[in-house]
Amino acid sequence: MLYAGASAFDYREPTEAALYHLLNRGHLALQQGLWLPLIGFPLAAAVVGFLLPLRAAWPRVAATVLGVAATAWMVVWRSDALQWVLVPAGYVALCVLLLWTPGVTRWLRTRPRTQETPR
Repeated sequence: MLYAGASAFDYREPTEAALYHLLNRGHLALQQGLWLPLIGFPLAAAVVGFLLPLRAAWPRVAATVLGVAATAWMVVWRSDALQWVLVPAGYVALCVLLLWTPGVTRWLRTRPRTQETPR
């Protein structure tokens, strides 16, 4: 998608040439494996988040594993400046910890009542 957008620019126009190089660089970074943390982790988190209301145990475990993987990737990616990792890692840790509170565990053990059909 970035490549298609970059190919529409006129290279002689300075603003469009700058945008072209920016999009081309982003496209190359995504090709070299940056797509997993920038697109894969948020997409997987959204899917797992929508699966949490199933009230099964596995979406909670999947969200925890996803949170640990995302945090580990952030630490590896920004190992030269860990202060940039503190706030996102804290947010992910808070979200994962909220999944393991007694209230959520109690909610997962209950089943919604089914509606009886009127006679």
